[in-house]
Amino acid sequence: MISSLLARRVPQLTGIYLIASWGFVQFVDWAVNQYALSPAITNFVVTLLLLLLPSVLVIAWRHGAPGADSWTRIDGAAIGFNLAAATGILFVAFSGQELGAATTVKLVEDEAGNTVERVVPKSAFRRDVLLYDFDNESGDSDLDWLRTGILFGVSVDLSQDLFMTVVTADAVREFLAETGFDLTDNIPLSLKREAAERRSLGHFMDGGVQTDGDGLVVETRLYETRNARQVATRTYRGTDPLELADQISVDLRRDLGIPDWQIEGSVDLPAAELLTHSPDAFRSLSKMQVAGRSNDLVAARSLAEEAVALDSTFAVAHLSASMVALASGDQAAAGALMAEAIRHAYRLPERVRLNVQVIDQFLFKQDPEAAIRAARYWTEIYPQDADARRQLAGVYASTGNTDGQIAQYRALLAIDSADVGSMRQLASAFRATEEYDSAFAYYERLGDRRPTDVRTRLNVAITLGRLGKYTRAREELEQARVAAPDDPSVPWRLAQLDIWEGRYEDAGEHIEQVTKLERTPRERERRAGLEETLYFWRGQFARLEDAYRRRLATLAEFQPPVAVVTAIDNSELFVYAAEGGREAYALQQIDSLRNSVEAPWNLELESAAVQIHLDLGDIESARASLAGLRTLSAARGSNRSRMAIINWVEGRIAGLEDGNCRRALESYDQARDLVPLAWLIHATRLRCLTSLERWNDAEEEAAWLLERAPGRGVYRLDVARYHAAR
Repeated sequence: MISSLLARRVPQLTGIYLIASWGFVQFVDWAVNQYALSPAITNFVVTLLLLLLPSVLVIAWRHGAPGADSWTRIDGAAIGFNLAAATGILFVAFSGQELGAATTVKLVEDEAGNTVERVVPKSAFRRDVLLYDFDNESGDSDLDWLRTGILFGVSVDLSQDLFMTVVTADAVREFLAETGFDLTDNIPLSLKREAAERRSLGHFMDGGVQTDGDGLVVETRLYETRNARQVATRTYRGTDPLELADQISVDLRRDLGIPDWQIEGSVDLPAAELLTHSPDAFRSLSKMQVAGRSNDLVAARSLAEEAVALDSTFAVAHLSASMVALASGDQAAAGALMAEAIRHAYRLPERVRLNVQVIDQFLFKQDPEAAIRAARYWTEIYPQDADARRQLAGVYASTGNTDGQIAQYRALLAIDSADVGSMRQLASAFRATEEYDSAFAYYERLGDRRPTDVRTRLNVAITLGRLGKYTRAREELEQARVAAPDDPSVPWRLAQLDIWEGRYEDAGEHIEQVTKLERTPRERERRAGLEETLYFWRGQFARLEDAYRRRLATLAEFQPPVAVVTAIDNSELFVYAAEGGREAYALQQIDSLRNSVEAPWNLELESAAVQIHLDLGDIESARASLAGLRTLSAARGSNRSRMAIINWVEGRIAGLEDGNCRRALESYDQARDLVPLAWLIHATRLRCLTSLERWNDAEEEAAWLLERAPGRGVYRLDVARYHAAR
């Protein structure tokens, strides 16, 4: 047999083929790295050459011997069968894989409005990962800052890579809290996987830190989200946390499948260059992050400012100190710190720098258009960066550009069709614009994607409730209760529907169920807010004040002053103070809250104050509040809700000035068109139409209010007055 093979020169020809194939593979591998092509091309070529080996063997056996020979049908059939099989195997193995260039060139408008050319990676080659805090296995609580510190260094280092999207554990903190876990707890692997899946992230990483003499030992574990399979485990030793972060980030990119040519050829500054060369400054900033998580703003601000004092060029520390100062209500200090962060922005990775520009333009320079330009450029350069698109969507929402907001969430779905967060935002956006068919279509997609997620049923129920379809809304909530009997959001929504329908006793029972199930300060705050609504609808204003005080105290437990102001300004204690004769107390509370923050955040309370002034007939004060609302709109953007309030206030002022609502009705109509489901605006129109004796239009408003808010006594009284007048 061997002599026959040698006589037919099979080993020689096969060897030549293998050597030539090896050389060709080397050339392909060089081309892949030289021209930024897909690494899958090399695998494709290797597979193809191996699959063609049977044809080489057939040709060598049949035609390798010296002398003349001829081709036969058997030769053609064998080679044809081999080619067909190879084609089928290649199709199955490489179907859906990108076999072209790994990058593409785009012409984009940068943050300054200039058109520039940028190279960006294609979606098939981008990777994402959720980073969980490391466990402190040293037994020394003084080293707790390393749990977040090293990972912060890793995330900043990775942000330099266009191919990487990094999400930190803070993004899933609320979900973990709902399950009874904090980021400092020993979180089960199953919950870590579920949290990553909820964010549609392909991988997640955790690990541990311990000491070895004067050094540190860090172990990392990388998992695939789909099946929780452990992809890689690595151990690192050293004394400098940021040097360890550099090592971790390089290995993590390799383990995630980032092409070697990208890892070796891309800009990869050391983490210390991006952050600080001062170990003490880095330690202070890491401790600041721990304090910030526990809402200890005093400690967080002190630690951030300490980091800045230790390294005046520490741009991330300036940024962090600015955000803490802003959350504390110190707008002036926040602005000065933000200016320093921008002055030293050369130390920041590009995507962090763009994020800073969006924040600065929107919050401090109060230029929404410039913020949109910077955010749009960010999405062009980092099209897979969810934070970029969400930032842009948020600015669009604040400026009333619902179409732009929807476009960004659709872009997120185009990147990841399983992104349930974007589906939920799209449903909410369509609900706000009264495009209910589109809203319910996305809710249906959410239900198909996450059949056990009760949030979808809760959103469907509240949408149906706002449309006056209470029976269907309750059916959704009862199904949600079966799926999640321990979720306080379900009885919370049931109580809300009870209030709207005037079933106050049932609402009280459901609120008691909420009290037994609630676990977090946020859930206690939501319950207190619902009690405010219940007591207001029942006309129990003393109990309303008590619920308001409890809500305010609970908000202070977990929210900074700015967030407290923006959350509490919708309290019924403010909006309907005149109905309970509580105008003086409400205005006193509003002034107290105004003093807790600086401009423009104090203007958030004008929407609450203006109605009190209008109900008191104080046109001068109402005009002052209206001016504040317009200033806020210019600074934060003219979203639909804000513009509707302005139109409504303009109408009320016109009515007070004229002694009738003829001129005011146009403003009320504009407000209704902006927020079609706002009960207050419909009630105001009903009163106006009744006074103008426009009976048919008034009849439509009366029917609308009775269908949507049958339990609201004041609205029923308005309807009764309409019938009496008619």
